[in-house]
Amino acid sequence: MFAKVFVLALVVALTNAKAEIEFDNEWEGELDFECDRPEMIHGIYSVHSNKVDDRKFRFDCTQAPSGATPGKCQWTDDFVNRYDETVMYACPANMILAGVKSFFRKKSEDRIMRFKCCKDSGVLTTGCTITDYINDWDEELRYQVPDGKVVIGWFSVHSDKKGDRRHRMLECRYRTP
Repeated sequence: MFAKVFVLALVVALTNAKAEIEFDNEWEGELDFECDRPEMIHGIYSVHSNKVDDRKFRFDCTQAPSGATPGKCQWTDDFVNRYDETVMYACPANMILAGVKSFFRKKSEDRIMRFKCCKDSGVLTTGCTITDYINDWDEELRYQVPDGKVVIGWFSVHSDKKGDRRHRMLECRYRTP
């Protein structure tokens, strides 16, 4: 009987361990993520902790639409925001988002961000729109780039009271001329 209970407990523990999400950063830790070339960011998942007033992120990558192979890449020279300030970033013309770096500062309970953008010289971004907020304060963030589109920009606002950010994405079609 003891052996059956032990085996059952082991199966449950292993099942729960597999279900745990692997994030690309730790609480209050550096975020340093980039897709493999020639991929782009396709999905973002994030959770917030009121205990540390920070977010963990997980990014997913995929091939660019229209057979594009973005390979010429660049990181922003510096962080695009200061702590507690709005993030307002769009990749240069015809480039798509392929990486994110971020540092947390406890005093501000906030992050500063840098972005990596890549392009395929024969492909254009057109018909760009900004999403509604993809998360609420202190809530889970789940975002997937719609089929046939790419994400080229990231916008977010910070609340000192909530110790959190709400995020929006700039999406475009990506096509050959």
